Amino acid sequence: MKEDIVDVLVVGAGPTGLAMAAEALRHNLTCRIVERKTHRSMNQSKALVIHARTMEQLHAMGDSQNCRGRVTNRLCEVGTKFRSLRAYIEGTDGRAHERVHECREEDEFWGDTDFPFWLVVPHYRTE
Repeated sequence: MKEDIVDVLVVGAGPTGLAMAAEALRHNLTCRIVERKTHRSMNQSKALVIHARTMEQLHAMGDSQNCRGRVTNRLCEVGTKFRSLRAYIEGTDGRAHERVHECREEDEFWGDTDFPFWLVVPHYRTE
């Protein structure tokens, strides 16, 4: 029996695994993805937000200038951008405490990115 040998083995076909596989292929490496699930989960989302640095990495993917930005453009079309976050966090007293975090485009929080926002895209849209 012939043994298959690959340069990269990716475990998990979620957004991170698929991005890793795409990057390996872009660098002319052979790749195999293994996933225990037999189908995409259309009603569950393990990952909801894409951060600025992730968008930068996705933007850079592609083997030519014509491909660059295609992934991020599509994500921005199907996602929702937001810059403000309101979270309720359980305190040591067992009560929920509200934390509000707002980041405007001009805030230093975003640093030197072309993507000064969080992008909400359900996990099943990124698979």
